[in-house]
Amino acid sequence: TSPEGYVYVWQANQNRPVFTDRLSEIKCPTLLYCGTDDAGLIEPMKVMASKIKSSELVWIQNAGHGVMYEKPAEYNEALEKFLKRIKY
Repeated sequence: TSPEGYVYVWQANQNRPVFTDRLSEIKCPTLLYCGTDDAGLIEPMKVMASKIKSSELVWIQNAGHGVMYEKPAEYNEALEKFLKRIKY
């Protein structure tokens, strides 16, 4: 990502509403992923998992922000297990 891209993302994030207090409204089964090397998302993912009671947080070891690209086998395995367990 270019330096300009980071600036635009930062600017966009400054103006977006925060919905953390509404996460508890999510009632459907929810699968959350986080790479153990994604320092910027570790704490937010823990918060999301704690507020969405129907959620499951999967930690993908030695992966960063793009777990589906960095560790596709682990990503797909967790997704398959999740989909087999839920009722939809």
